[in-house]
Amino acid sequence: PGTGKTTTVCEFVLQSVKMGLKILVVCPSNLAVDNIAEKLQNYDINITRIGHPARLTNKVIKISMDMKIIR
Repeated sequence: PGTGKTTTVCEFVLQSVKMGLKILVVCPSNLAVDNIAEKLQNYDINITRIGHPARLTNKVIKISMDMKIIR
């Protein structure tokens, strides 16, 4: 914990998006994906969190695929 893994992944995603690439981020846990998605919400990029709504944190539920389909 606290080594900067999430920050490093987020920076990689941001730099890749700036180059016009599409990125799929996968992690061994739902919480890890939620942490990355939560940090990336602060930037002007299109993010969709895919996963069962019961396993998403409240902070990323609004960017989930289910919520985007409902809108």
